[in-house]
Amino acid sequence: VERYLASPWRLAIARTSEHYDKTLLRSVLWQNHINGSIFSVALVITFVALGAFSDTALFSIPAAASVFILFTMLLMLMSALYSWLKGWAIAVLLALVLSLNLISLRTERFLYDAQVYGMDYGTEPATYDRATINYLAQDTAAGRHARGPPLGGPAQAGQRRARVACQTEAVDREHQRWRFPGDAVDLPLHAGGR
Repeated sequence: VERYLASPWRLAIARTSEHYDKTLLRSVLWQNHINGSIFSVALVITFVALGAFSDTALFSIPAAASVFILFTMLLMLMSALYSWLKGWAIAVLLALVLSLNLISLRTERFLYDAQVYGMDYGTEPATYDRATINYLAQDTAAGRHARGPPLGGPAQAGQRRARVACQTEAVDREHQRWRFPGDAVDLPLHAGGR
């Protein structure tokens, strides 16, 4: 270090450290290194403990504090990489990220299949295409309840529409009955509209 910022707008020349004893400097740096290592281990233990006991109210901390601890750990990791690899730290980190990306694309070990508790995955999956989604978007809860199982063919489409319209009108009448005089917006209870 040749210069440092002495005040907000003034640079000062750093004094040489030649007059200090080298063993004293090494012992001070070694002590700081040990303190930093103890802090790192304590931080990792704290992060694991907070995650393990997160259901307990005593260990529940705000999300911002968790993010702060996470970024502190990332900063410690980056500083350790930089102290070991010096100028190669960014190149090694970039190579590590790219290699993990390539490995994750080519292997099944990085894929995690999460399943919802209570779902039966042994049955045939539901149809998921544009026609089914459009049908469900046009369908109303009242119409599904009124018609029962779906009717097939274009000949019964009119019957189905008539049943849905009757049920929709019944829902509208029920909604009108429960409307208060001070209501500013009259929202229908069905999604299909008329």
